[in-house]
Amino acid sequence: VAIPAPAGPLRLSGSIALAEGLTAQFGPKATLFLIVRPTQVAAGPPLAARRMDPGALPLEFQLTDGDIMMGGAWPEQVWISARVDVDGVPTTKSDDDVVTALLGPFAPGAEGVALTLGGTP
Repeated sequence: VAIPAPAGPLRLSGSIALAEGLTAQFGPKATLFLIVRPTQVAAGPPLAARRMDPGALPLEFQLTDGDIMMGGAWPEQVWISARVDVDGVPTTKSDDDVVTALLGPFAPGAEGVALTLGGTP
């Protein structure tokens, strides 16, 4: 699958993998959500979010200004997390969802951000 060219300068890049010992056995509705927030607090809509196929794990990601959901400039620091949502609906959460810890803060241009699904939330 071809990855489209970035829309603007690279703001954040890294990888998403499953924790040691976990296997990717997700149902057909499962969706991997990569979530970027401008603060450590999960209040309101995220700054950026991307929907991905959890069957492609491990995978790499790149985020640019084109990923900002509501427009505006990329902040001086962001926090990032990922979640495999078993029902594929981003607004619902289940005990069966597989999550990463919220990591940050990251400055614009940060590379090598490693997110581990099934680690400590």
